[in-house]
Amino acid sequence: MRNESTIRSVQIFLLALGVLVLEVSLTRVFSFIMFHHMTYLVISVALLGFGAASSALTIRGDAETRGGTEDFVARNAWRFGLGTVAAIVVIPRIRFYPEDMILRGDYSHFFSLLIVLVLAGIPFYFAGLCVGHILSRAGERINRVYFSDLIGAALGSLTSLLVISHLGGTAACFAVAALTMLVAIVSGARHRVRYAVACLVLAALTPFVARTNVLPLYAPPDKPLFRNEDTIEHTEWHPITRIDVTRVLHRHHSYGGALSWDYSGPAPPQRVIYQDGGALTGIIQPNGQPEATPVLGHYMQGSAFVIRPHAQALVIGCGGGVDVMIALHHRARHVVGVDINPKTIDLVRTKYADFARGTFQREDVELVVSEGRHFLTKDDRRFDVIQLSGVDTFTALAAGAYALTEYYIYTREAMDQYLAHLEPDGIVGFSRPLLKQPRETAKLIITAVEALEAIGTRRPADHFVILSARGKGTYFAMPWGQVMIKRSPFTRQEVERLTRWATAHDFHVAYEPFGNRVDSQLAPFVRSGPEERGRIMEDYVFDLTPATDDRPFFFQYYRWDDFWKLKWLRGEGPVITMGAIVLLASFVQVLILSALFVLYPLYRKVPAARKGGRTGIFVYFAALGLGFIVIEVALLQKFTVFLGGPAYSMAITLFAILLSSGFGALASKSFSASPLRTVSVVIPLLAVAVLVESVALDGWIERLMDLPRSGRCAAAAGFVFPLGFLMGMPFPSGLRLVHRVRPELSPWSWGINACATVMGSVVTMMLSTTLGFNRAMQIGAVVYLVGWLIFLFSRGRRSGEAPSSA
Repeated sequence: MRNESTIRSVQIFLLALGVLVLEVSLTRVFSFIMFHHMTYLVISVALLGFGAASSALTIRGDAETRGGTEDFVARNAWRFGLGTVAAIVVIPRIRFYPEDMILRGDYSHFFSLLIVLVLAGIPFYFAGLCVGHILSRAGERINRVYFSDLIGAALGSLTSLLVISHLGGTAACFAVAALTMLVAIVSGARHRVRYAVACLVLAALTPFVARTNVLPLYAPPDKPLFRNEDTIEHTEWHPITRIDVTRVLHRHHSYGGALSWDYSGPAPPQRVIYQDGGALTGIIQPNGQPEATPVLGHYMQGSAFVIRPHAQALVIGCGGGVDVMIALHHRARHVVGVDINPKTIDLVRTKYADFARGTFQREDVELVVSEGRHFLTKDDRRFDVIQLSGVDTFTALAAGAYALTEYYIYTREAMDQYLAHLEPDGIVGFSRPLLKQPRETAKLIITAVEALEAIGTRRPADHFVILSARGKGTYFAMPWGQVMIKRSPFTRQEVERLTRWATAHDFHVAYEPFGNRVDSQLAPFVRSGPEERGRIMEDYVFDLTPATDDRPFFFQYYRWDDFWKLKWLRGEGPVITMGAIVLLASFVQVLILSALFVLYPLYRKVPAARKGGRTGIFVYFAALGLGFIVIEVALLQKFTVFLGGPAYSMAITLFAILLSSGFGALASKSFSASPLRTVSVVIPLLAVAVLVESVALDGWIERLMDLPRSGRCAAAAGFVFPLGFLMGMPFPSGLRLVHRVRPELSPWSWGINACATVMGSVVTMMLSTTLGFNRAMQIGAVVYLVGWLIFLFSRGRRSGEAPSSA
């Protein structure tokens, strides 16, 4: 018996680890072949697969396990591996270009989305069959087996970072498939040779796929890498992004800004770096030194150095170092370049150091691997110039592809930090696309105006100069704007110097404080007072409300109430963004799939009895699923800056949530002999704890930001652990109670909880973009309370009194 329990613990540990690595790997693949905001779909699909598996196990019972328990696990682990390979091979070859729905009105991509969801869900379905079967057969050793499940999942969230960094997203999926074949070998004796051969083949294919381009990923048409794959010389993977470096090219590129058309010299040798197929950066080969490279003096991104020569400069999102070289060309005395991706920094320091003529080994150049906001919190230096040039992986501006992506470098709190790190006459510059009807430039201006007003600036309009130009080699057919915000007012002499330089380089002065050159579209945002600005924002076609750390969706300029009023169908207001369309389409499709594969099978095979109490039980388990995922996703986002980036937040926070929830689930039985008493104590405590952390967590994080990374990881785990521990208790306690009073409803409890969790991942995005993460956490706490109260006062509560007292 002990040996059998050990085998099951090993099986479920490996399966859970593989599921988490696969989930994270698919998010990286989806980020490349689609866009980052599509990655939340992986969570929904994984949960959907597990929910469908629980329904299948319930309705098929012993018929599903014909041939023996171990053979069942082996057979479905084999299918899990095959499904994983099929998903990673086929999904990237499906023509799913959601931006075509906006730009060309081609809504056939809804069908492509459905195929992607189904294919991605297949491996999770078979994994769910294995995990659910092992747990259901664990007997008296359920605690040990379930704990192995949670430990495997928690370690999988950490392992995924290493696997992706060393193998890449595609090869990581092959590694997961090989791991599942190892589970099949451990589990089954009948076809062990077949499983061993498959394991060896997949293990051999993993490094082959990692080192070759045998299974290429293709960027969609809206990303600059589209049909430029033949220029790629080197590829690196990181949990943050995939990097593709071209061979030496002789082309003009504007690199997140504008290269002047008055530059008539040859294009310097350069290597373009694509990040997830977009977000162009590059390494320019200087003529000996950047100071002697003429092209670097013709970039609009260097405008701040015209009035701040010999500057102490900070470049956030330095990428391949173009802005660092621009600063050096303008005789900056010291340049600090900050980038979140260690792979990019390593490439310019080592592999391409000679190509860059040793620029990044100079004593006056300092490269730092850090998230921009986190660097500013840890470093107290002040700078003459801070420059951010197109910092994001934004490649589908017209379609609104990144409306649902979080960017903490453009929030109101970020603007406060930029101003605080400037010398008294320092300048912070932002280079962003400038559309015909301004939206992100306008939102950036409003954010800066509010930050200036907060530090007592009387006339914020005197602190702005804005240039615009349509540069050489710009990927988008639109001008870019350089918004410069000065800590002190611009002087007339500074504006005249900037104007002469801009005119000489064919750059347009869109705004300057002395009124000689003013763009009528931008001036109202700069010059209006608080009341007038409020009216402008209310009447404007786009939502220009400044992003905050609690609601960091800078590119979310579409108001949800405009959608519900159907303005987009009547041709009024802004065209609905791609992010909103995909979010809503996936919500509907996942809802339908959940109903078809989770609830409908239960309805057909496991009819819910007509006795009372169903409503309370159903609402309770739906509330647990929805509340858990809402709080979990909000916590993942809130620790992004604190832990140094989204990849680290996902790994550490998810690890802590899974581990603490596991301990909570294991402790729920010993907490009280009465499941109802456990629930009645734990859920109010959980609600209070969530409400307290939603209010106080931001302040705690700010005070602890100076800790080293190990300390911050420990602190984040400490904040998460109490919530996770409490969230792990209501579900098993509720199941114990249902098993006592209405055992025929146990399958429905699983199914409804799975559906609510699936839908919750999408609902959380809607709540967060509209209300922010703190409100989302508070809503999650309220959902827990409502579910508990309805459960408590339903007929299910009254029918449970007799068994409990007995």
